[in-house]
Amino acid sequence: MKCIIDNQGQLQISEYTQTCQLIVLEQHDYQLLAGALTEFDLEVFSMVNGSILLSFFVGHAGGRLVKWFGKK
Repeated sequence: MKCIIDNQGQLQISEYTQTCQLIVLEQHDYQLLAGALTEFDLEVFSMVNGSILLSFFVGHAGGRLVKWFGKK
């Protein structure tokens, strides 16, 4: 990664530091980043999907119980 610095109206390329405002990725860095963002992780999907479904059914059952106790 390289850093672009504005030096009195002239842009200069230097090494990456924590204070960079604009970063230029080299081709291999971009390919690594793009590959990581485009891969589908089935394990994470299954865990998130299962959690959402469990939350839905628990919330639905809880709502039914509240409604049932409210009528008595």
